[in-house]
Amino acid sequence: MTRTLTTSYVPTRPLRDGHHAWVVVAVDSAGLTCPAPAWSFTIRSVRVVRHSLGFTLAHGLIVRVFCAKVCTIRARLTTGRRGPVATLTLRTRRAGISTVTVPLSPALSRRLRTARRPSLTTFLLTRWAKVVRSVVTSSSW
Repeated sequence: MTRTLTTSYVPTRPLRDGHHAWVVVAVDSAGLTCPAPAWSFTIRSVRVVRHSLGFTLAHGLIVRVFCAKVCTIRARLTTGRRGPVATLTLRTRRAGISTVTVPLSPALSRRLRTARRPSLTTFLLTRWAKVVRSVVTSSSW
């Protein structure tokens, strides 16, 4: 819980991915309180762009990543614990949303083509200054 005496508030640290809620409580000079209804929002700093398996095999997995500042993005794709892997590391040019294409390795493409239920697990790590975020997503076709 944070207290502010102004009409705006900026968190001291970036908010984590997930659901967040806030409520405003007015306090008068006598100490009486009057809460307003609660508000909420969800942060998703990483979103996989859905495409067909054929498109993904041909062009790679497309991911949109949000960084509050210029950051380094590391992506690792795998089909399982011992499956083939594809990796990518890049530095963004500016803050905001970056669209990243992670090319599939030949072994990873083969595994996805021959699987009964093809699926990919994406491990994404973003880093700017001392802030590190990691997100795991799963895609299946």
